[in-house]
Amino acid sequence: MNGISAALLSFMAGKDERAIFALEKILEDESVLSWQFTDGMCALIAKLPDRKVVRHFAEKYPLKFAGALVPYIFDGSEDPDLILEWLGARRAEWVTLQEIEKEKNGKARLPFPDTNPWDPSYFQALFKAGRLEEHLGSLQKTVQNAQETHSLRDAALWEYLDIARRFRGQIKLELDWIRAFPPSQAGTLIRVSETLCSLQETQTALEFALLAYEHPVTEVEVQQIMYFSSMMLTEEMAKRHFERHVLHHIAECFLAAEQPEEAQKWMLREKEFAEKHGLRVAFQFAGRVQSFSGQYVVENEIQEEEKTESLNSPEYWLKRMEYYAGRGADCEAELENACFKGLKFGETPQRQWFLRQLADHWYRKGEKKKVTDLLCTELRTMPKGSLSYQSAVWYMIDSTRDGILDLSRPELWQVLAEMENWQFSGERLIRRMVECALEEDIQALGRRPRSLEETKGERFREVTARIGELADRPERAAYWGWVLDRKGEPQAGVPFLELGMRSKDEQIAACAAFTLMEVRAKLGEWEKAELLLPAASKHLTLREKKDWFGRIAEGARKAGASDVAERCERKLKNLGRY
Repeated sequence: MNGISAALLSFMAGKDERAIFALEKILEDESVLSWQFTDGMCALIAKLPDRKVVRHFAEKYPLKFAGALVPYIFDGSEDPDLILEWLGARRAEWVTLQEIEKEKNGKARLPFPDTNPWDPSYFQALFKAGRLEEHLGSLQKTVQNAQETHSLRDAALWEYLDIARRFRGQIKLELDWIRAFPPSQAGTLIRVSETLCSLQETQTALEFALLAYEHPVTEVEVQQIMYFSSMMLTEEMAKRHFERHVLHHIAECFLAAEQPEEAQKWMLREKEFAEKHGLRVAFQFAGRVQSFSGQYVVENEIQEEEKTESLNSPEYWLKRMEYYAGRGADCEAELENACFKGLKFGETPQRQWFLRQLADHWYRKGEKKKVTDLLCTELRTMPKGSLSYQSAVWYMIDSTRDGILDLSRPELWQVLAEMENWQFSGERLIRRMVECALEEDIQALGRRPRSLEETKGERFREVTARIGELADRPERAAYWGWVLDRKGEPQAGVPFLELGMRSKDEQIAACAAFTLMEVRAKLGEWEKAELLLPAASKHLTLREKKDWFGRIAEGARKAGASDVAERCERKLKNLGRY
């Protein structure tokens, strides 16, 4: 029997020692990819009442859990010195283990910056014990000790600043001393400089940024940039991206230091560097810098370019839009004009950016109706498959922007009716529509609702009924049933989920079956939930299958449905070993 299955059954039976043995067995089996079961094991270990057992697993299998057990290590009754000693040992052990991994895999494959999962808990324990300042003093001595290696001093400085950032407002630190101890490498200089900027230590941040400009980026740093980049980079490209980032950060530092003329100089250097190496120019940043410097070099270049054929390309109006977006409130008319000009080109790859910039601009000004009109026009006039059409849909259903979704607009319902499949954007749209209906009902109520049911008034019933009429095919019904369940209407979602299970798309059918199984379990219909397990299993990992067999067995036994419980327990035992 699989170790997770055995552990789960043992735990359910109250046999903690057997559960621990089963978990250790799978962790020590080198043929098993234990990372597949980490979440399930952590959840099970966290339920064990003895915190010493949890610490045992964290000590014995540090790499396999990688700090995932941190929230469950202590219950608050332990001696503070014990907590500090234990966390300190785990933290030091992690560093040693990472050094071993570094030798195996090469330095470039380590995270940049290195992260220790035990740091937050250890720092918090130091703070609670009143020993954080003592630790900071030790770090400061390491940084100032010229006999230590550069790497150790750099690591100590980064940890010092990391603590300063985490406990900003809780402890007061003087950071002037750091100016005399700059890091040794360009990448660390920039990272430290950025942190100092966030701590308002602008002058030191600026000095370190200028030092980074003088330091060539090392081969190891280049490899790290390549490894962690979101796009494929050659070594040469990685160097160029880093060098450009340094120039940009220096300009940012001069802006923060209220030296706009110097910021202008470094911004122009960055622009020239980007153009020389085929990188995208940061026109919005250029606009922001020139709004402070009063030197409109980039603006003059853009306006001069208007006299050429560039005037007839969306690319030109995109850079113009970005520049005036950076200039801010002084250039609102120019920003709107650039957006309108760009939109006149019809369906282009750039259209989505004009649309979003104009919508953002009006939203910030509180002109929400204009935003709704803009988006509805886009939905009415652009092809469904275009990027701008999709952007309009996503912008409208963004939950961080209230007041944009207008349930009375026919375009909204037309979008929903034209979607063959309500996956992704369709599901988000119907969910937001229900939320808006609930908000309207709460406003109509005129007081704070006393219960969830009180929030579901006439508008809620009207909107859900109308969406339900459109959910007339499996590819729509599956997601409408899911939304109804999440909005506290599980019983109403049952017929839609049953329809969703008839979808020819296996994934949609399995998702509908899984949601329906959740609903049946929620309603206490354990036998019906059990019958759905085969269909729902297509949507589940092996670990999730075992979890659901156990959950239904436990619920059925409590409800007195012993036959269901026994069948599920037998199936749980019979699951193969993987």
